[in-house]
Amino acid sequence: FRAGALPTREVQSRLGYETPQAVHELRRRGKVLGVTVGNNTWFPAWQFDGGRLRPDLPQILVLLARFTSDPVVADRIMRIKRDELASASISEALRRKKTANTAWQLLNAVGA
Repeated sequence: FRAGALPTREVQSRLGYETPQAVHELRRRGKVLGVTVGNNTWFPAWQFDGGRLRPDLPQILVLLARFTSDPVVADRIMRIKRDELASASISEALRRKKTANTAWQLLNAVGA
């Protein structure tokens, strides 16, 4: 999970939040996925678009929540390379006009 994840402090810095608690509040409210391992919380990097949350994240999280509440499983769904997406992941393919429709279809079909 940590291979494609950002620690709390980096997320705090990217989003311009004053405290780490603000990042944890986002997670508590279900606005981002994160996993606590020991004393660190890790957030999948695909959720971010530069210095902000990616604009399609709320819709992605709703669709993932229909299948799992486990952030590790959700991260895997988003990062696994798919033949249908020319060996891209859903998170990558959603960012490309050419593959976005197929990626949304695959994400909608998760758990169906």
